[in-house]
Amino acid sequence: ADYAKLRPAFDRKHGTVTAANSTPLTDGAAAVILMTESRAKELGLVPLGYLRSYAFTAIDVWQDMLLGPAWSTPLALERAGLTMSDLTLIDMHEAFAAQTLANIQLLGS
Repeated sequence: ADYAKLRPAFDRKHGTVTAANSTPLTDGAAAVILMTESRAKELGLVPLGYLRSYAFTAIDVWQDMLLGPAWSTPLALERAGLTMSDLTLIDMHEAFAAQTLANIQLLGS
């Protein structure tokens, strides 16, 4: 396929996001095993990390689609007694670079 000839998915005139430069919803895989620290010790496993908090939020997809991290991250941090400045690394799943940039901007405000 000639990727340069693909039409932008959103803004037909100035857009740059095409089927060739964005990930499909099924791209990637991950696995996590969660258990209590005592169970890990019973199995002879060394914990690689601890789940201190989590949050999820329901947002209006027409207005805030893909901005879930900007809404749920502050809530999860508050529950853990942390702030953004306590973090040394943030790994954000994203479908488009613009999504990450928008979330970073919102998290910084």
